[in-house]
Amino acid sequence: MGSLESPGNPQHTNRRQTSQHGQHNNRLAAAASLIAACTMLGTTMAIPAATATAAPTAPAAATSAPTQLTVGPGNDANGKTGLQLSDNYLKNNGNATTKSTAKPQDDGETPAPTKTRRDAEYDYDGGTTAQYDYKDATRDYVYIDTGIDSDKDGQTDLVRADFIRPSDAQLNGKKIPSIMDASPYYGALQAKQYEDMNDPANSKQTVFGGKFDNFFVPRGYAWIMLDITGTALSQGCTDIEGPNDVASEKAVVDWLNGRTKGYRSLTDRSAGDEEKATWSSGKIGAIGGSYDGAAANALAATGVDGLTTIVPQESISSQYEWYRNNGARLANWWEPDAFANSLVTDAKQNAQCAASGHWDSMNKGADAASRNYNDFWAERNYEDKVKDFKASVFVIQGVNDLNTKMNNVDNYWALLQKYKVPSKIWVTQDGHDNPSYYRHDVWWSTIHKWFDYWLYGVKNGIMDEPQASVESADGTWKDYQSWPTPDAKNVTLTLGAAADGSTSGTLGTTAAAGSAASTEESFKGYSVDEGTADESTDQLGRTLDDAKAIPAEDRLAYLTEPLTADAHISGTPKLSLKVKASAADTNLSFALVDYGKGTRITPTPALSSVEYDSNNLLCVGGVGQYDDGCSPTGSERKVTSDAYVITRGYVNTAHKDSLTKLTPTAVNEYYPISWDAYATDYTVPAGHRLGLVIFNTSSRLAETALSDFTVKTADARLTLPLGTSATAAAPTGVSATSKPVRGGGDVTVTWATSAGDDPLVAVTGYEVRLDGGAADGKTLTVKTDGDTLTATFKGVPAGSYEVTVRALTDGDSASAWSAAGAVTVTAAAETKPGAGAGSGAGSGAGAAGNAGSGTTKPAANHQAGGVNGVARTGASVAAVVAVMAAMLMGGAVALRGVRERGRITRK
Repeated sequence: MGSLESPGNPQHTNRRQTSQHGQHNNRLAAAASLIAACTMLGTTMAIPAATATAAPTAPAAATSAPTQLTVGPGNDANGKTGLQLSDNYLKNNGNATTKSTAKPQDDGETPAPTKTRRDAEYDYDGGTTAQYDYKDATRDYVYIDTGIDSDKDGQTDLVRADFIRPSDAQLNGKKIPSIMDASPYYGALQAKQYEDMNDPANSKQTVFGGKFDNFFVPRGYAWIMLDITGTALSQGCTDIEGPNDVASEKAVVDWLNGRTKGYRSLTDRSAGDEEKATWSSGKIGAIGGSYDGAAANALAATGVDGLTTIVPQESISSQYEWYRNNGARLANWWEPDAFANSLVTDAKQNAQCAASGHWDSMNKGADAASRNYNDFWAERNYEDKVKDFKASVFVIQGVNDLNTKMNNVDNYWALLQKYKVPSKIWVTQDGHDNPSYYRHDVWWSTIHKWFDYWLYGVKNGIMDEPQASVESADGTWKDYQSWPTPDAKNVTLTLGAAADGSTSGTLGTTAAAGSAASTEESFKGYSVDEGTADESTDQLGRTLDDAKAIPAEDRLAYLTEPLTADAHISGTPKLSLKVKASAADTNLSFALVDYGKGTRITPTPALSSVEYDSNNLLCVGGVGQYDDGCSPTGSERKVTSDAYVITRGYVNTAHKDSLTKLTPTAVNEYYPISWDAYATDYTVPAGHRLGLVIFNTSSRLAETALSDFTVKTADARLTLPLGTSATAAAPTGVSATSKPVRGGGDVTVTWATSAGDDPLVAVTGYEVRLDGGAADGKTLTVKTDGDTLTATFKGVPAGSYEVTVRALTDGDSASAWSAAGAVTVTAAAETKPGAGAGSGAGSGAGAAGNAGSGTTKPAANHQAGGVNGVARTGASVAAVVAVMAAMLMGGAVALRGVRERGRITRK
């Protein structure tokens, strides 16, 4: 998503100060002009905060090197950056540091880049192939009627869509599907080039950007680039993927299906000017990253007929969670009205939006003061509409993207599964990046099969492949049947305070963390200057030695012991605390840190983890008059560090119970609070320690009241979704004793836990086993909280047995069996009624035997009742016979006594 970082500039953080007086403030016009003026040259550009507006310049050729464009103050000492570019811009130019591998020639000139062309390598048996010559393709444009008048000028808005497709002569009547990238950036970033740059409204686009047109047009697809409502050459007022934006995207689908009109010009809506998509099959796919990816999600939420699939990359599924994560407002981002304002680069159009009250309406709806979720945000929540999706979804998201973050993926993805939307996901370790640059072979092969399947109906098996492809921090990939990975199960960890307060606390399962010496720990209100993962060794992560030393006063830190095995975290961690705060409306944050030296994929402060090589180009698809389908190759940036921030999570305390209502908490009174971190997929290597850092707020969040916090350590719980990890160590010290009973014995087994348990292992119970004798293989399962270390087998037949125990960590995981203990079971001696020892038994509890006196004991010594049992004593057997005879003659009950372990039971 586009963003503008402007630390210390109140005009950006409170842009609409005068909006309450109905005065339109267009103070962003200069910045928007600067964006439009930027040329896509091969260098990193930081634009000063105050610069005279420059005249627009035509972009350079598509093979130019990547550019990191920043708007506002540029990169400051803390690594804050400007506008994060759209996926379309990434596809043209990239958004990370460009490294040059070519050596200068002797004359000082750099040699021409090396071009590697691949095309047929991404084909497969039965799929579409390059049968249409790209250089003969038709390039055209259309202005489509959206049916809404968002700028209130008395006419419905027309939106501009540029497209390239096989020519009519090539198609010879064949209908073809389309792939669309809808974006607000084509004007703001001058991302489109036209035959006549002085009259773009009546000119055809030349370079279509990226390589999608080069690859898919020869294979029988149309490639469409839409200027979202109010942006570039489209009419109306953009609204950050609200109803206005969505209307423009839906209009394209409707036009391709003959349900709405399109025209050749903005000024003529006569029948003679109408443009029809006679070549369209009516099927369309939408693709894009960042804002463009949000556009794809929003379009799918309409359930419009004809939209068959979407491919959102590094995108947004709920604008509220992007702007107000758990009620905490992001820092250094334009509010929706200001951001939308910057994207309407035509001064006349911008003024019309202001006059219509559009900017003020957006400002009021976003409600930055309360940060409440309301109807404005509900319109921009596409997760709530997943049940209406008719399109399949291929999600691509980086866990280290701190622009469009994983909180826009985890719940969205879960809902896609709940409503059985056909779906696929790539989980990368990247920042705000496009995997086509570094995983290009797999990317092009996969996306080719995906669109063939959904838009042409080719039965190529793409939906039979593993649903999830997940990247590890070292850059390796592994496929899974689902995500989070199928083996991921929640494990609860507890915190332990240091005994003397001189070191960091402990973290682990109940046994591993130990009991807290102090039940309360405090930290000061502070805004942690939070960088990206590699920077955080001096911020959140620090070094292992520092973390083990006296904790900083602005945070609490807890560490596990070194892990005995790799621990795979896959999913959404959650922290639950009981705290009291000195402020009623503040933020609370936590981070998970891998303490241990490693080389990992790491984004730059500009949130990119891809390094582009402009001297080695990958060329895909056909070559045309204006471009050759070439763009820089890339590799993932890897950094060696002693600590690495895995994920983090934020919450606003005044929204802990409800996002729809701001409810300040009582000051200095304890209250419970729970919140999620961003979902992640990361493996902590064996030998490393996992750390939990709790702090007030972050430089990534908007300024808020700082607060001191006190935490009840003993009540804290960290829930980790753990996949493959250590298993419990085998129990030790197994022993058993036997207590004789009639027919056998009761065997009681005791054991101890092993000191070798991994700190992340949560033992949920034990399985005890007998081997040998008549009870060979008999098992008993004991559920436990870690304190119960005993179990009893009842009525074990006499014999010699070995006893073993193993620890259970979840329903299908267990430790090895322990060393065996031995026990011999001896049955109690049998006695006969009236033989001196006496006997007493009934069917219930069994009456006590007489002492051999031959006299009848009181009723307490036997169970009476004809059905439940027959009283038996050492007296005359004739008395028993008389009782039974009386019962039988009465015909009431027929009994057959069967001796079973000293009891009389009914048969």
